[in-house]
Amino acid sequence: MNKNALNQKLAAMGITVASKKFPIKRALEVDIERTLLDVALAIESLEDRRLLGLILSWIKVHGEMVNMKRLQKFMKEENAKWIRLFAFYGLHLGQSRWKILAQPIKAGPPLANEAINMAKKRAAFKGEEDWSKNTGFLIAKGSESIHEKYVLSPTQVAKINLMYRSRLIFGSSWRADIITSMALGATTPAEAARRSGSSYEPAYRVFKELEMAGGNARNLVNI
Repeated sequence: MNKNALNQKLAAMGITVASKKFPIKRALEVDIERTLLDVALAIESLEDRRLLGLILSWIKVHGEMVNMKRLQKFMKEENAKWIRLFAFYGLHLGQSRWKILAQPIKAGPPLANEAINMAKKRAAFKGEEDWSKNTGFLIAKGSESIHEKYVLSPTQVAKINLMYRSRLIFGSSWRADIITSMALGATTPAEAARRSGSSYEPAYRVFKELEMAGGNARNLVNI
């Protein structure tokens, strides 16, 4: 993914990066877990040194809004190792829902946020971040800038990202994501399952429950 396309997605998740503006409809549709996956893969290739600090800043404020089961599914499909470090950082903050993704990398040399020789020298001099110790990642203390100032507040993100708003209302769950897919135009359980990444059964159940309640997904999330 090119840098501007990724920056647009980060901006639509509430991260303050410079990017060309998305059309509003496309910004509303930005997928949280798929963006976390894109970031993890970009970090692994060392495409952009800022990305780790920015995404950890987002997790510091919004980490509880992640659908962990959904992210776990994508992580396995792409073997996105850096998501494991996101999880260790979330756990360090007390966000216990990250536990299912916090798996140390046991084989091979540690992964670092810079050239490994430089990371070893920096860690030998300054020490290692507590949240990266014994994880298979080597992050020297102070090598990442992590701060709430880099991200928008939950209220602000809810105004620009439909998936985030749905999760504030319904919780970080498949139900929220199925309703998001319906609000974005899915007209059958099969389409909602495909768009959300869920299995068919919960998508069918949510469709039927909304039908019985006489609800409309778009009105429920009201963006």
